Amino acid sequence: MEGARIYWDELTCVGYEVTEDAVAKLCGDIVKFRNEVGLPNREVTTTQLLDLEAFEKRE
Repeated sequence: MEGARIYWDELTCVGYEVTEDAVAKLCGDIVKFRNEVGLPNREVTTTQLLDLEAFEKRE
């Protein structure tokens, strides 16, 4: 993977279902972390996580 510049954290986890509750918890955890380290308090949304390719939305 190194030669192809593919990183393990960019690979899709096949067969793992991401629930709305899990996404909401992740958004909340990111906001909590930002507050703990002194970053500005900003909302984190599902759309932002999709744009960052943190997960894929499948219909």
